[in-house]
Amino acid sequence: MRLSIAKILIASMTMMVIKNASAQEVNINAQDQEEFTPYIQKFLFKDSIKTQRLFKMDGFQVWTVQLPNQNPETVLTSKDGILIRGKIIGPDGQDISGSFTGMTAPALAGSNTPESTALQAAQAAPASPSVQTVPQTPPQTNVQQPATAQTEPQSAPATTFDVAQASGMNDASIPVAKDLAEFRQQADDFSMWVQANKFKPGAPVLYMFADPRCPWCARSFVELKPYMDRGDIELRIIPTPILSRLSFQLAVSFIHEKNPGVAFIKHSDEIISGSPERTPMPDSEMDQKVVSGMERNVKWVRKNGIRQVPFFLYKDDKGDQVLAGALGETKIKTIVATGKTDGKGKND
Repeated sequence: MRLSIAKILIASMTMMVIKNASAQEVNINAQDQEEFTPYIQKFLFKDSIKTQRLFKMDGFQVWTVQLPNQNPETVLTSKDGILIRGKIIGPDGQDISGSFTGMTAPALAGSNTPESTALQAAQAAPASPSVQTVPQTPPQTNVQQPATAQTEPQSAPATTFDVAQASGMNDASIPVAKDLAEFRQQADDFSMWVQANKFKPGAPVLYMFADPRCPWCARSFVELKPYMDRGDIELRIIPTPILSRLSFQLAVSFIHEKNPGVAFIKHSDEIISGSPERTPMPDSEMDQKVVSGMERNVKWVRKNGIRQVPFFLYKDDKGDQVLAGALGETKIKTIVATGKTDGKGKND
């Protein structure tokens, strides 16, 4: 489900074109000092009670905007003064707006758990008693961790929950991507990810943001497994435990295993088959570097506006692409046929 403007339908949309360029205002808080027409300036920063800049897509800037007494909505703006409001519908008729706003259609919903639960999980997880630099993990573990990101000491959870702190909004060490290409680069270099399988030379790279307890993530793993077993695709899992504290504990536990990717996929099989929920390792036995890396993943996706899992990144001849929601065979075949490698994966 590629987010290409040529292949999506903007439904229930309102289009406004403002031609009076001389009357434009500049939002001093906007990245890159981007200019807006008076109408767009007013809509984004005066009428809205919450505006969040996401990434750029085919020349459009993607935003989430919440007007008073309304649910968040997806908004696109262009340098020509066009503002587009409404749902984003993929080629198969699926509403993918929820992957940006958090107001998701059933096919995208991994859980009905309130968002604050996921953020509390990140905040309540054990924290390192001192500031530590996360080292590069030996290749045989198939775990990639940022070499420079740091974690800050945390006290025990307070009775008053600080959403901004837990979400990373006030954490200067958590980067915000200005466009999709930069977000992909951060996935490469900033996030903690695991290589899930061995692959053929030239196999396309697919990043998957996944929560261990998300049933749609589990279904996607099942669909991907034959392609992974043949080496037709290189899957990199970015653990994104946003649904519950247990999700966070399970994700950390999987990273401790000899092959974290296999652990994720095995757990997905158990979810699909209805097997009893496995017990995560005790908090006291968790490597604090892994815990802080997982906290950083959660903050990073939250700060960059990713509200739902599964979420996917890959590249083709046209550039960086995103997919939202469970993957089916048709979409996977498209990735295999058109996706690109980056040469960073290891088959050790």
